[in-house]
Amino acid sequence: MSSDTKRFLADSGERLGKTFLQGFLAVVTLDQFSNVFDPSFKFLLGTAAMAGVYSVLMSVASKQVGAPDSASVLPAGVDPPQNP
Repeated sequence: MSSDTKRFLADSGERLGKTFLQGFLAVVTLDQFSNVFDPSFKFLLGTAAMAGVYSVLMSVASKQVGAPDSASVLPAGVDPPQNP
């Protein structure tokens, strides 16, 4: 496996984990502040998993546009902003 592929997979995996957690926490938070629905744990996991799937699909689509070793749409020559 090439180093570009390893970096892309690591980047995609990190994004997947973050998106899964964000989706899960979003539903839990909405449930806490709203009595509109009462989601089951299965619903929570399903929603978070679907958000993760979409994250991976977006990473794969972004690879076609941006740098081949990144899950971002930024071109290879663009560095992310640095904190001062």
